[in-house]
Amino acid sequence: MHKNISTPLRALGAMLLVLAVSGCALNPMPRWQPPENPSGEYDMAYARRYAARAHDAYQKALDGEIVAERALSNGLIGLGVVMVGLVASSAHSSAIVGTALLGGAGLAYGNWNTSRQRQLVYTVARETTICATKAVAPFALSPADREALNVALAKLEEAIAQTSGAAAALESAKAGRAENDPAAIAAGKLIESARTSIAAARETLVNGRKAATNVRLAGAQLVAAIDQISAAADKAILETVPDINAVKGVVASLGAMSASFAPGAGIEAAISNAFRAYSQSGALEGGAGGAPTPLAAEAAALAAELTKLANAVSAVNSRVAGISADFAAIQGCSLQVQFPLAATPSSVSMTAGKASTYSIILGGGTPPFSVRQQGPTVTGLTITSPMAFDRTIHLATTAELAAVSGSSLLVVDAANPPKSTSIALNIAAAQGGGSGNQPAPVADPVATLLQRIKKAKPFTVASTPVLTVTVTAAQVTQVGQKIKVPVTCAPAPASAQAQDVLYAALLQGKTTEETVIGAGIQVPLGTVVFEGTCAAAAPAMTGTSQSGTLMLRDESLVKAQLGLCMTARDADGFWGPRTSAVLERWRERNKSAAKPGSRITDEEQATLADPKLVALCKPAA
Repeated sequence: MHKNISTPLRALGAMLLVLAVSGCALNPMPRWQPPENPSGEYDMAYARRYAARAHDAYQKALDGEIVAERALSNGLIGLGVVMVGLVASSAHSSAIVGTALLGGAGLAYGNWNTSRQRQLVYTVARETTICATKAVAPFALSPADREALNVALAKLEEAIAQTSGAAAALESAKAGRAENDPAAIAAGKLIESARTSIAAARETLVNGRKAATNVRLAGAQLVAAIDQISAAADKAILETVPDINAVKGVVASLGAMSASFAPGAGIEAAISNAFRAYSQSGALEGGAGGAPTPLAAEAAALAAELTKLANAVSAVNSRVAGISADFAAIQGCSLQVQFPLAATPSSVSMTAGKASTYSIILGGGTPPFSVRQQGPTVTGLTITSPMAFDRTIHLATTAELAAVSGSSLLVVDAANPPKSTSIALNIAAAQGGGSGNQPAPVADPVATLLQRIKKAKPFTVASTPVLTVTVTAAQVTQVGQKIKVPVTCAPAPASAQAQDVLYAALLQGKTTEETVIGAGIQVPLGTVVFEGTCAAAAPAMTGTSQSGTLMLRDESLVKAQLGLCMTARDADGFWGPRTSAVLERWRERNKSAAKPGSRITDEEQATLADPKLVALCKPAA
């Protein structure tokens, strides 16, 4: 009975899966057959058909992806029903395992061959073909309109020539007249206005010819734009993560066709001024007995040509005005869409010694993803990479988690070329704890500093000669929030030592318990006041302040940092995460026995301060 039931169920499952994934095997690259073009010329009619073919191809590809996804999901749901039936009928375990493997394979196959990002590439490419078609629509003049534009340009060219001839004739008639002759003065004004009108008309003629040329080339421009859109879309599909700026930006090149359009700029005003100059001069009306003088006749001829010139300019402007007005819409065809690999959150904050779980969601990119840790090793941390086509990283910490600085997760996707992103791991020491690179802050820094100073060993101050400073522990006292520290120096210095010099040396010293005195201590400026014959009178604190805290540069640490090949900027004389991370790498290379995460030892500082070691460092690129 079990065999009779399980066999048809498995057959049904296989059939459902075949139906589910059959739509996933389509070529993801949209292709279309260009329309027939017997003339071989890319006129606007052909270019529009070409763009329509591209639009339909992208629409078909988008529809195919969506149908494939629905078929896949429906098929897998049906396969789940089959699985339930196999279990309920107590089918053989091999049948159940086989069906489960079939479902898993179908899910992986469907995820591999369907992509939301690819669907968006299809959508954007389809929209861009529409945008490009609309952008050149103002150039889609009918044959009759193109012929009318050419005729108007020819008439304008002829009117310019006639007006120029008339102006030259009036100039000849004016020759020989006295400069103060009213008729000569009026003729001069008319000639000057005519020249202005001719210059403006020539500008209209040039712009009109550009418009006619662009009308002729618009079809080829549209075909070229569609081809470039197709190439950019193919590249985006191949890389999976689409470069949408490249797809949409190609249309912006069409904007150059309208950059020089400014027909008729100022010509109407120029012609009006010419007519005004002519009509306002009675000296050009005629000679004795009402007979026109030669000068008046030439002026009348020029006025007539100016009328023809104005009509010719208007005719050209009426043909190209729509083009210059509508083509500005091309600027709206540039959409900004990107799909970089990103993580939410982009950093994770943890507390050392605390067991917790964290989840990180990946966006963009192409699954499957690989995750690996970078920087100092983190103990007590378990990283679970996303399963195939999943987008969630799981982190789990235990009580063994140690505070470490400079560690991160590197996530790489499966795209070609691959995309990557980094997730910072911020692991802070537990409150009151001391694990990690940075000592935990103390609850009462002044009281803690007081106790450490009382246990301070003699420390040295770098001077000539080197001074050994001893704290008179029995006389160290706290007055309010200030600590008075009597000290003696050997040998006796030539001059008193500055307060900040003594303070810097004291912070780097150690107590009888080998505790670094300055570890985890932040106190306001002037908290510690040194007294004695070798200490300068307070206040003389010259250290730099950070949030009201005295931060003093350790010159010996600077030399060690340079020996670690740190840059001059990073070798600041302060102990911190960056120095600790570089030191740990140096310790690993040299198989150091020092405790991981501990501060640099005196022996390490002496070794790293060797000028020969510093000279081996290569300059930063």
